[in-house]
Amino acid sequence: MIFDNPQIASNDLPQIEQIEFIKLERDYLKVLIIYRMIFLVLALIGLFALYFFPPEDYQMSFFYFGMGAWLVLFVASMILIPMAFRIKGYAQRFRDLVYRSGLIVRTITALPFNRVQHVDVKQGPIERMFDLASLNIYTAGGQSSDVSIPGLKNADALKLKEYILKRTLDQKEYDEEE
Repeated sequence: MIFDNPQIASNDLPQIEQIEFIKLERDYLKVLIIYRMIFLVLALIGLFALYFFPPEDYQMSFFYFGMGAWLVLFVASMILIPMAFRIKGYAQRFRDLVYRSGLIVRTITALPFNRVQHVDVKQGPIERMFDLASLNIYTAGGQSSDVSIPGLKNADALKLKEYILKRTLDQKEYDEEE
């Protein structure tokens, strides 16, 4: 076997902008907002508990500061969650899966199929209400998933899981032949 590793000019590299990303399900935006609302309601309950049952030496300015922070977090959530949702997407290609996310720090992760060790599909209680799931893809050497694609229809997540597992097996067989 002859090892060949020719240099490639940077102009000849494939452009990531040419990838057509598949958007996440629209219902996933509702799931994100519901989870944020649950957090905000619990925070508001905590703030009112401080208001009605203040500890000793408690100054009401802490309550007003907390309410102001809660209001800023609420407004920011309602603006930023939809903006971040529009950026998220994935693309399945012949040799890899690409996932894009991040509003402030944009992340594009390409996961080659020959590195995949395990794939699972997870649903939380709110996702089940909307028939959504997250696809988690693991590579060797870690406990957490390397790529997690949320907001997929459950049936699509299961199909994508099967596709990845098939491509992983095909890719490993191809690599062994070479």
